Amino acid sequence: MIMSTVKRRYSRQSARKVRSVLATIRNKQALLAYNQTLFINRKSAHDIAALIKSGMDACIKKNADENKLYISEARADQGPAMKRRWLHARGQSTQFKKEFCHIIISLTEKDDDSSRKITQIKKNRDQVRFPNNRMSVSTKVSAKGKE
Repeated sequence: MIMSTVKRRYSRQSARKVRSVLATIRNKQALLAYNQTLFINRKSAHDIAALIKSGMDACIKKNADENKLYISEARADQGPAMKRRWLHARGQSTQFKKEFCHIIISLTEKDDDSSRKITQIKKNRDQVRFPNNRMSVSTKVSAKGKE
């Protein structure tokens, strides 16, 4: 199993804002995640896209199949914070922080069995049950066709 871990340390963004983008790409195929980050309108998405591309290149150099690469780990750890001050009237000031974070992404080449399971899940989407009406999608469609 081929694995690659890429890091971007001391990224000038708060970890909280980076985590929202990482949540959208976690446990997805690397090519799909890379394409998604290109269209996310966030500052952190640009850094994450560069990390995914770098990780994919590292795995390809190790003779991994590009279509079997998945993001196995995506996290943003808190980094240091620079303390600054806003100056106000009458000698007063308010302290604020400029935060940093460390972005870590791991790519893993999955076996054929796991990719088969994912395609099987995609094929059986119409059999997913909804909690509100307790009917599958296929029964909804057939009920509409009879009317």
